[in-house]
Amino acid sequence: MTSISPELLERLDARLPRYTSYPTAVEFEQPAPVDAWREQLATRGDAPAGVYVHLPFCRSLCLYCGCTMALRKTASDADPYLDQLHREIELVRDLLEAPAPLAELHLGGGTPNFLTGYQLTQLMQALRRTFPIIDDVEISIELDPRTVSPGTVELLGELGFNRFSLGVQDFNPDVQLAINRIQPFEMVAEILEACRNQQTRGVNFDLIYGLPHQTVASFRRTLEQVIELRPDRIAVYNFAWLPDLKPHHRKLPEDALPDRRTKFEIYLLAVEMLTGAGYVHIGMDHFALPDDELTQAQQNGTLRRNFQGYSISRSPDTIAFGLSSIGRIGNVFAQNTRSFQEYARAVNARQLPLDRGLVVDEEDRLRERIIQQIMCFFQVDFDAFETETGVRIPERFPEALEKLAPLRELQLVDWDDHALHASETGRHFVRNIASAFDRHRGKGGFAAFSRAV
Repeated sequence: MTSISPELLERLDARLPRYTSYPTAVEFEQPAPVDAWREQLATRGDAPAGVYVHLPFCRSLCLYCGCTMALRKTASDADPYLDQLHREIELVRDLLEAPAPLAELHLGGGTPNFLTGYQLTQLMQALRRTFPIIDDVEISIELDPRTVSPGTVELLGELGFNRFSLGVQDFNPDVQLAINRIQPFEMVAEILEACRNQQTRGVNFDLIYGLPHQTVASFRRTLEQVIELRPDRIAVYNFAWLPDLKPHHRKLPEDALPDRRTKFEIYLLAVEMLTGAGYVHIGMDHFALPDDELTQAQQNGTLRRNFQGYSISRSPDTIAFGLSSIGRIGNVFAQNTRSFQEYARAVNARQLPLDRGLVVDEEDRLRERIIQQIMCFFQVDFDAFETETGVRIPERFPEALEKLAPLRELQLVDWDDHALHASETGRHFVRNIASAFDRHRGKGGFAAFSRAV
């Protein structure tokens, strides 16, 4: 296991973005850039687009949750929201210059499988009318193993879903009890098998480290069980305990949360065990099998970061629907309201339910390209960047290299006249490296992010 001193952890333990976008969502402004977003929709032509749909409903509250969600008892409770969601899709269809072939579709939540088969079928039909499905497109959905049946998984396969993401978090019973999410190994294994019986592109597992009662030894056992099941992709997320922003986090036993050193040892253990089992460490907290499309995209230089994390999407554009969802077309970000009432009011009046957003200037678009390269490939080729943009990074962004000087002294990153690259140890701190090019860092908005360590 990599040896990293407590002193180094202390120096690098800052709250930093995961850079699923740049600028990050905390920089979005009100009022939302409605006119700019409408113009982007009206002028983007018939190029493929990624689509995200947020389905916020859950039957119970997972105490670690940081998502926009709402507790409801029955699927029929979601009908008013789904009616409004259909109206939003119709509104966007009317604004588009032409139907946008689907480049990627992701249903997130909440718990998308909270909906009935009929509700999901109606939703997919509405989406297909606006976003025709082209060959070989990834259609993915997040599933809660506790509330999905093999029969529902079979229906999802018939609807075209070909990638399934299972929220596992941890197999340890004490951890599961503390976070209010009881799901035995056998339950997850059964749903995994049901997913594999479909014509699937793969199954993802989401794990979380930093939860109450986790130890290096207990998480080792969870990793052994995950490796036994061998999903195609694994994400190992760093839990962000934010009791001021997420009041339900206060219900977690604070004295049972692992300390910084233990958390980092758990992370390093995950890297060691998963790579030892044949997974490729894509970056940060993502792992994939060697023949997975995510691994291939990193190898051929087409990997990208978006709001779903690491992505193989064929399109840089994402059109998003539902509460709190974030879309991006060209240089415009647009985020929907988090309020059910405001969302209903807007779509019932045939208005875009936007709350915040940003029109990105040329300076930040250049910085975004650099941050994307660091996050996806752990390096930036100065010569190639200059050929593509006409900008020489050391000359245009000398202050960023100055910020990186302490990390260079620690042998986490290095550069010469031609390129910048993270060291093997530096890859564990890629967010620290990327943040040097973030000109919004230090403005007081980073408290909402998870810690780098």
